[in-house]
Amino acid sequence: MAVVALLRKKQQAETASALPSNAPSPIDEDGRLRVQCWYCEKSIECRGFDPCAIILVTNWADEESQRKQQFFAHADCFRKSGSGSDLYALEPDFDED
Repeated sequence: MAVVALLRKKQQAETASALPSNAPSPIDEDGRLRVQCWYCEKSIECRGFDPCAIILVTNWADEESQRKQQFFAHADCFRKSGSGSDLYALEPDFDED
């Protein structure tokens, strides 16, 4: 959780100077980073399984050449895309232990 807090602070500092004064804040009233779905491009509220983070890693077999990018999605949009149709992590009774 501390990592998330640090990322939020960094995001706030970076965007505060980059955004015009009338632009909406990238941080919501609960202190969470506002995210939008990669598939439908709509805003994602934090509830249920949402938001889901999708991390793309290129050159997976060559760690020194890897590049990473994170995307966000609604769980339903991810399932409907065909990419997440067999993901057990999206099942309500999933237990990681």
